[in-house]
Amino acid sequence: MNCTEFREKFADKEIIALVMEKYVYFYSFPAELINFFMIKYIDTEKPGWRKIFFYSLEASERKYTEEGTIAKMQEKARPLYIYANNSEQKANVCVFKDIVRMPNLKEFEGQKTKIVRISKNT
Repeated sequence: MNCTEFREKFADKEIIALVMEKYVYFYSFPAELINFFMIKYIDTEKPGWRKIFFYSLEASERKYTEEGTIAKMQEKARPLYIYANNSEQKANVCVFKDIVRMPNLKEFEGQKTKIVRISKNT
């Protein structure tokens, strides 16, 4: 799957991306911004990224605390069973693959997990 296919398949979804680098980072964005997310936030700001796991939030479930964190993330984020691996990316083309096992988001609950929200106004 590439960015265009990702955008079409999840058109109405709010995406949570769990990015694994030296540390773990969370990003939230509408699926239509997948290209912008991959170019600006991943390739430019996190060049050492290894894997990205994708989850979706239904529109009614986008509930953030004042600090921009999500409580009970496991209940609100649904795994898409899709990931990106840095070593499989090709020049300016996103490559997403299916995966059977996703990281357990329950590990991040109770921690101050900051989620960077990306919108069309960013």
